[in-house]
Amino acid sequence: MKYPVKLKRSPINEISLELRFKSHYPPEAVFGVFYSHIQEQFSAKPKPHTIMQLPEKIRLNDPALRYTPYYKLENHDMVLNIGPEVVSFVNRQLYLGWEAFSKIFYKTFKNLIDSQVFKDIHSMNLRYINVFKENIFNHINLKIIFESEDIHDQPIDFKTVLYKENFENFIRIGNSFDIEIEDQIVKRSIVDISCKSKIENSETFLRNPSDLIEKAHKIEKEIFFQTLKKDYIKTFDPTETLNSLIHNSSVNDNADESEIKIASCYEKKYIFNPEPITKSEPLVKTPIQKKVKLKLQKPRTLEFSSIEDEDGFINE
Repeated sequence: MKYPVKLKRSPINEISLELRFKSHYPPEAVFGVFYSHIQEQFSAKPKPHTIMQLPEKIRLNDPALRYTPYYKLENHDMVLNIGPEVVSFVNRQLYLGWEAFSKIFYKTFKNLIDSQVFKDIHSMNLRYINVFKENIFNHINLKIIFESEDIHDQPIDFKTVLYKENFENFIRIGNSFDIEIEDQIVKRSIVDISCKSKIENSETFLRNPSDLIEKAHKIEKEIFFQTLKKDYIKTFDPTETLNSLIHNSSVNDNADESEIKIASCYEKKYIFNPEPITKSEPLVKTPIQKKVKLKLQKPRTLEFSSIEDEDGFINE
């Protein structure tokens, strides 16, 4: 089935790509070795996560903390989280688009591989969180009925797992989450899709990570468009032809990946900070969309705690 290449009015609030691994180095050395290979891309001062306030003995011996990142590196709308056995790439709020996001990921991942930290990469998870103003249960191909009564107007937090092409696809759909928008807490709907796969052959993945990652992206996209009703999809201005973010920017069409430091994609706006800029055309400037910060109040979280297995994914 043919799906839109992109939505001009994207509901995506966050995308993350997480890899879990075993290391050649002791836990306390992993971040430093990684950072020495990527500090040019993420030049801002590293920030510790709150887990670093815990004693080292607890961090290393609590199984629940095994895949929790210790530090994060930021470059505009991109965040790289690093722990002794996990790395995750996160793009929040202002979605870059898959082409720009994956380009940054593949370049950074190559540098991480060059550090020779990875002994074995055993799992990956690609996750998209979409936020909607409307009650999403009125616009999806799913109906929940309780004793012949339609309960879509009630607060619903629906979770399930679909198995597709060797992926475990965790799906969460809710219509009553507390979201922080410009310092105000408002109720919003979410569609949260997480495509998880075990990596059977680490050497193959390290040589060619794009096979598995692009497959995960394809599956996530299929699930998303199969979930939403066609008429609702049309309200987001879908495009049927591929318009490359890089091609429509002021970056040289033939620029090497290393020249593209970071890209921030706004609604109908692209801000690039390349080095060097090889064309003289000015960047397009249009009104910036509102930043949306996802902040869920307890006991609601975006973790699949009730359906994860022992190797489940946790994104901080």
